[in-house]
Amino acid sequence: MIRFENASVTYPGGVHALRNLTLEIPDGEMVVVVGLSGAGKSTLIRAINGLVPLSSGDVTVDGR
Repeated sequence: MIRFENASVTYPGGVHALRNLTLEIPDGEMVVVVGLSGAGKSTLIRAINGLVPLSSGDVTVDGR
């Protein structure tokens, strides 16, 4: 399971990529992330794999 709880990412300069995101993706669920340029899609994926640290909140992947 992937779980975001009140997760936010703010880049230098004050750009908010994610703001208070709460999301739960159960094991085995297939998800597609779509949106406009600059909506935070890449930041969301990079926060899951740890390449982008959260400014606040939590992300949990398989209980870690």
